Amino acid sequence: MGPMTLRYTSPDQFPALCAEDVAQPGPGGVWTDIPGRTRQLLRYAPEFIIDPPGSGMFAGIGAAVYRSPPVFATALNDARLVGYRTVVSGEAFCDDEILLGGAGPRDAFLDKLADSNPFPNEETGLRRVEGDRFTLEIGQRTERHFPGSTVVLCSHEPSNYGSLLFRVLPKLVTLGQLGLSHLPVIAWAWPAPYQRLLELCGVTPGQLIQHDLSSVTHLDRAIMPSLRNPNAFLDRESHALMQTLSDQFEPEQLGRRIYVSRLKHGKVSGSTRIMLNEDKLVERLAALNFEVIEPERLSVEEQIATFASADMVVGPSGSAMFNTMFCRPGTKIVDIESEPHWIYAHAGLFASCQLRYGLFVGRADSTDERPVHRRWTVDVEPLMDCLSSFIHA
Repeated sequence: MGPMTLRYTSPDQFPALCAEDVAQPGPGGVWTDIPGRTRQLLRYAPEFIIDPPGSGMFAGIGAAVYRSPPVFATALNDARLVGYRTVVSGEAFCDDEILLGGAGPRDAFLDKLADSNPFPNEETGLRRVEGDRFTLEIGQRTERHFPGSTVVLCSHEPSNYGSLLFRVLPKLVTLGQLGLSHLPVIAWAWPAPYQRLLELCGVTPGQLIQHDLSSVTHLDRAIMPSLRNPNAFLDRESHALMQTLSDQFEPEQLGRRIYVSRLKHGKVSGSTRIMLNEDKLVERLAALNFEVIEPERLSVEEQIATFASADMVVGPSGSAMFNTMFCRPGTKIVDIESEPHWIYAHAGLFASCQLRYGLFVGRADSTDERPVHRRWTVDVEPLMDCLSSFIHA
């Protein structure tokens, strides 16, 4: 007999559950806060777009409506967690999203999952048979088992710091809604700062089970809260969680101007998305009383307090700029972008956190032929003029 054929199942196709039944022994299904509701969230436009290269990259960026599915949580019996966030139960598999927009987004997602490359495949080991039908290849992965009900607090891009902030932590709000904050939790939190953030949000060290991508994890009952903010546009509850974290760490001073540097991080991490003339920019920023910070050198508490204390934050786009969710509403943000791929998420994040944001366009290196994460430079003097103006706006 060959391997079992599994079918992708959108979470909203599972039987409906009441909140009190999610963690109880019994049939699997899905709890939804408001069934059938599509949440519509308004993003306001940036206050400015300054584009010295004349790329026109963000010419169409204005106000927009973000559509998100309802908040939900699936509960599946005799489940297996594979890859970043996929749960297999019986002949069905799903993840933490309900895809809106009909067949197009669904087919695009399944095409990615069918890729043999580990990243689009999300390290699941799923191999496409046809359409929405796949088989699961275990390979050399070990297998482990956890009894009872366990929360799957997993996401796409599990090692990415920004992903932890906007994808993972807000799921704890859903657990609180369901009264399940006491259950054991599986999360990718190997770095100590990730563990600390979870702890600050109420996950004790005794609750945390590290998500091991090299294992197939068997769970008697897997409870998977949904991705609340699929486009990084924080809903009110998620933003309130981040502001609650900010309230825990009273900053020593307010009104700071901070520049978020990626220079040393890029050298250490091997990232190719490097601002080649960042050292020249840093020299000039001193004239405007900017402090240069390297978030990776700060403790979690220091990062939160630093961003909460800021009157203005400037930095090249990247996961460290997701710390702006700890800023107070009204904080001024200058987001330096060199590529168009992530602006929808970044602009949504800033607007959802009630920040005053503007976009400054960097100049990609034309000799760098990579499709993404290319080397780039920033036009320093136009940026300094932009900052001087925005300080007094």
